[in-house]
Amino acid sequence: MVEGGKFIPRIVEKYFAPNFRNFQDIFRKAAEGGIFNRLDEELTPLSMIGMIVFFFFSAPVIRMILSRKNYDKSFMDRLTVHTTNLIFNGLLKREEYESLRGKADESRV
Repeated sequence: MVEGGKFIPRIVEKYFAPNFRNFQDIFRKAAEGGIFNRLDEELTPLSMIGMIVFFFFSAPVIRMILSRKNYDKSFMDRLTVHTTNLIFNGLLKREEYESLRGKADESRV
């Protein structure tokens, strides 16, 4: 994938492009409805797809780091909950984010 190749257009057409468009539509509608923050409509779906795809493209490395033979159902369930939580809730608690944002705004003045 990193080096390119003749299979890339097929993978993009079959997997990445449809998911990208679906996520883009979901994020846009949710932002318009006031459910999600308004985020970059191109980068947000790519970030989300990247978080998911990384675990599969890097599986040999991750299994080695975590001393796992494979991704069993328990691990996949854990990964699903973790990724969903990270995407929708982020790392910072809302109060911490607002505090950091306020400090950044103050430093620009």
